[in-house]
Amino acid sequence: MAGVADSAKGAVLTPTYFGWRRLVVRFSGDRLFNLFTLSPTLLVLGLLGGIAAVLIWSSRESIARFGFQFIISSDWDPVNDRYGALPFLYGTVVSSALALAIAVPLSLGVALCLSEMTPRWLSSKLGFLVELLAAIPSVVYGLWAIFVLAATVLRKGSNREAVLNWSR
Repeated sequence: MAGVADSAKGAVLTPTYFGWRRLVVRFSGDRLFNLFTLSPTLLVLGLLGGIAAVLIWSSRESIARFGFQFIISSDWDPVNDRYGALPFLYGTVVSSALALAIAVPLSLGVALCLSEMTPRWLSSKLGFLVELLAAIPSVVYGLWAIFVLAATVLRKGSNREAVLNWSR
């Protein structure tokens, strides 16, 4: 349903359930800003499409040789020249889902705690520490987990109580 033009340039009155309501006036600066933000958006989408096209074009020999069976097969037999990526894809999806299952509730809990429950003087200090944690690359956390946590678990062996109680 078309709106009724107002005397101000670019303003439009639109009908609502309770009557007429004035929309925000769209100046030429808004239109210019929309153009400037639309251009990089289209550029990124074009680059993404180009990357996908180059990847498909570069892998055409392997697709012709192994087909798409490579994605759904779990065989890995170099002697018979049969390969499948399903275990690797499954491992990637499961580890990503596990990371999200841990990170999302933890991050939402920290954010809610800092913004709603802690006093302002403590919230600013703890917020700074959380931002410092975000500045450390995730590879560093992964290496720490391999060398510290894995060593601790291996040292404790399969004794469940010893693994859960790290003080021993």
